[in-house]
Amino acid sequence: MIIAFAVIALLAGAALIVTEAMQPAKSDGFSVITGMASSRFQQGTKEFMMEKVSRYAAVVWMLSCASYSYLWYHSH
Repeated sequence: MIIAFAVIALLAGAALIVTEAMQPAKSDGFSVITGMASSRFQQGTKEFMMEKVSRYAAVVWMLSCASYSYLWYHSH
């Protein structure tokens, strides 16, 4: 069971690194100040999909690392 969580953490961490490296810079420029909607990060775009993948990969990585450390602590 411990090895399964380690493998899941490894794969989720690799997915997180790859998706973050593939994303473009998230600077919206003056649209943040003026309140204008940005054309990026809308549904159906590559950036939106990469953002969702990285968010889910981060959650899976954190949960698997926490589970791994809990199981490792209680098995020794």
